[in-house]
Amino acid sequence: MLREVTRPDKSCVSFQYDTFGRRIEKSVTSIHSKGVSEGRQQKVIRFLWNGNNLFHEWEEKCTVGRRKTENKVDFKADYILKLEKREEEKAKKKQGREKIYRII
Repeated sequence: MLREVTRPDKSCVSFQYDTFGRRIEKSVTSIHSKGVSEGRQQKVIRFLWNGNNLFHEWEEKCTVGRRKTENKVDFKADYILKLEKREEEKAKKKQGREKIYRII
């Protein structure tokens, strides 16, 4: 699996995976033209999975020790709505196939 890439502009992109081989984090570290540590910024994109389906992704940005989380609310709502719709469809299908047995 791909672990790290160094771009021509000296920025570094690294990836982390879970035990199932799904990407759980993409980290992009960019260095400004000064090249000092104070000019270093990092953007982290995290991934949350539901089985083999991507459930949610969000982005965090930080500048040397400061971290600011930016949740992509639109993505979150979209994934949750799709999941709820899928679960409702499964429940309807299951409800139609179930047989009720009574013990007398």
